[in-house]
Formats: sequence, C-alpha cells, structure tokens
Amino acid sequence: MMLIKMLQHAHAAELAAYHAYEGHWRSVSDLKEQEAIKKIQQEEWQHVQSIERMLERLGSKPNRVRDTVFTVIGKTMSFLCYHTGWFLPMWGALVIEKIGVSGYYEILTQALYEGHPELCILLMVMMKAEEDHKAYFEGLLNA
Repeated sequence: MMLIKMLQHAHAAELAAYHAYEGHWRSVSDLKEQEAIKKIQQEEWQHVQSIERMLERLGSKPNRVRDTVFTVIGKTMSFLCYHTGWFLPMWGALVIEKIGVSGYYEILTQALYEGHPELCILLMVMMKAEEDHKAYFEGLLNA
C-alpha cells in the first residue's frame, strides 16, 4: 500500500522534527519563543504517536531504518541550532512545516483513495497543527 509507505515516511519526518526542535527551543534566548517551540516539539511527538497508531491499524509498523536515518538528521539539525544564529533555524523550521502541510494533504488524499476515511479526521487535525506551526515561524520571520 502506498498509504503505509507515506505514513512511514511521515513518521520518520516527525521524528526528525521532534529531535530538531529539542535543540531549537534550547538555543533561543527569548523565553516566549522557547515555550512556543517547546510546544511545537510536543505536538510533533504527538504526531509520531498518532502515526504509529495509524500504521498499527493498517497492520504495519514504522520503518526503523528510515526512522534511524531521520533521527540522525534531526539530532544534527538540533546541534546546528546552537551554532547558526537565530535566522537559519527559524527558516529551516518554516521549511519543515511547509513540507509537513503538503505531506499531510497528500497522505489524506491517499487515505481516501485507498478506502480509509476513518483516518482523515486525525490527518486533518495534524495538517492543521502543521499549518499553525508554519504560521508561527512565518510570523517570526516577517516581524
């Protein structure tokens, strides 16, 4: 099923984002930004868990090799947040969230195509969260 592969990819991407946001919120000095990014990180973890439940419902599991690779990417991004200044991590987070929005739209479409409308509400909720994250980082960068 294409849906399973798409969900496995999303799972790995959410893991990368979760790990990247660990360094991101710790590297900013503004307390409001720290709290907002920490909240986004927690929501990414919720997405990881939601995708795991969806995969289980479909009789599958996350792809551990992909998860490992993306975890290394996320932890590398986390480390770089301490060394690249304020702008680059904010811009990178914006790009990650834009990709997340379009990714969830594609997964939602595939879920409908493959006859799994029961997944659609949760996918829409997750897509909305990614849109909110994108709006947050756009607001910071355009301020």
